[in-house]
Amino acid sequence: MASVKLYLDKRSKKVDGTYPIKLTVTHIKSFHVSLGVSVSAENWIDNKIEGSIKNKTFLNNYISNRFIDVENLLLKLQLEGKLTDMTTNQLKNKIKQLSGDVPTKAEDPLHFKTPRWRRCLSVPCL
Repeated sequence: MASVKLYLDKRSKKVDGTYPIKLTVTHIKSFHVSLGVSVSAENWIDNKIEGSIKNKTFLNNYISNRFIDVENLLLKLQLEGKLTDMTTNQLKNKIKQLSGDVPTKAEDPLHFKTPRWRRCLSVPCL
């Protein structure tokens, strides 16, 4: 069975001093999926964003929902018997399709949509 964990990637510090939050998925071997959210190490406590961070509740909900979405996908694939036949790259692509980072067959392969949560990071969204 594959597993998923939250991971603050301290290997790749950004210019502003923050680190990206990623999901670590283990299936055959481990791989990381970026969530597109960065936070300073002192504000990442018990797998949640703490402190005086703008949109903290929104970001925590987004991270939690992405985590649950990936867990549900892994469970669904396991119950359908498809997980054992998937390679690590196939699983990674399936997970990226959950967030809209990879276009589905119905979309134009050259058109990548900006997810709503990314638009909300720079301006208030209602």
